[in-house]
Amino acid sequence: MADTFTASPLACGADCKDAHHRPRNTGEALLCMKKELKQLYDQDDGRAIFLRAYYLMTAQVNAAVHGKDDFKETGPLFFEPECVDRLAGRFSALYFESLSRSRAWPPEPPICPAWGKAMEQAMQPRPSILQNLLLGINAHINFDLALGIHDVIRQDLQRLRQEVKDPGEARAPERGAAGPVEVRP
Repeated sequence: MADTFTASPLACGADCKDAHHRPRNTGEALLCMKKELKQLYDQDDGRAIFLRAYYLMTAQVNAAVHGKDDFKETGPLFFEPECVDRLAGRFSALYFESLSRSRAWPPEPPICPAWGKAMEQAMQPRPSILQNLLLGINAHINFDLALGIHDVIRQDLQRLRQEVKDPGEARAPERGAAGPVEVRP
């Protein structure tokens, strides 16, 4: 796994305890994933199946967000790459919460039934690769993505509300803004 992705100065481990990763963007998510993949591979753990696919997808999102690799020539892929980068970080933090709960002793209840089933199947001897991928993708998209989008929108609304309260402290308008933003409580 080459480190061809763009990461913030924070390396996995600075804010991460065990599997309690809290990545803020794709670069940090990839560092956390790489660390977890090594542990899962070393333990011959079936939970590495979904995480490997997730790592590859996140590396592509990171390249698209930062205009690297195949995305150098295609131009912008996302209208708001910074938002996508933050969303991917939050999205992966939710996955890491599920991974952490599946490792806990005494066992912690799963974050949702879909992740409970996905982790349970992944820990079986000789797990099915296809079944693990499908269960993990289902739980991640149907549970983590919705919560991740909610969290990022909530953070953005809080930031916008603060900018409206303190216009002197407001940042420059984000790319794509047509003018003043009206934020209603």
